Amino acid sequence: DTVAQKIRRDFGASLRGGGMRRGDPKEALIKYAGLYDDYENLSVSGHSRLADVVKNTVESFLASYPLQPRIGTWGDGDECRSWYMSGNPPRKYSDNLKMEKFGSTHALSSGTRRPNGGGWIRVHNPFAGKRGLILSYMASGPPYSRYPTTQIRVNSQDEDGNFVQTRVILHPKAHRRFNKRANVILTSKVADI
Repeated sequence: DTVAQKIRRDFGASLRGGGMRRGDPKEALIKYAGLYDDYENLSVSGHSRLADVVKNTVESFLASYPLQPRIGTWGDGDECRSWYMSGNPPRKYSDNLKMEKFGSTHALSSGTRRPNGGGWIRVHNPFAGKRGLILSYMASGPPYSRYPTTQIRVNSQDEDGNFVQTRVILHPKAHRRFNKRANVILTSKVADI
């Protein structure tokens, strides 16, 4: 149970078991078999039970939540730029990139006819200190991914003004196993800028 203890310590979390108790794993597999379709994916009754646990947890914590919560800051500040829902792209990006609409969502891409094309987006950190550059991107599963593996290069300067280039490879494969093809959004920190 060191993992559970670490979660409680690091995040101040309260862990709920939904009525499940620790014990013999073989007995648990037999007792809770109806909650899973294949011991990895929840069944309809498993989803229902999990929904009840989440609902009861939220309700129990809301009872002690202040009516006038103290609103704080994000430490030294942060800034979020997302065009996923709005379709409003960043201020500066290369001419070959275009905003594509998928139902009610948007993606900035090099186009379906150039899936291996490149481009650039200019990102500005308006703060005095470094901030994490975090990107969200489309992925799919089960493997193969319909989205290409992408190399991200971040050009920035260190504290002394020296040029620094960070390279990260993003693999757009959904990490969970899906019974049928699914498109998901993954998020990764790619650099400190």
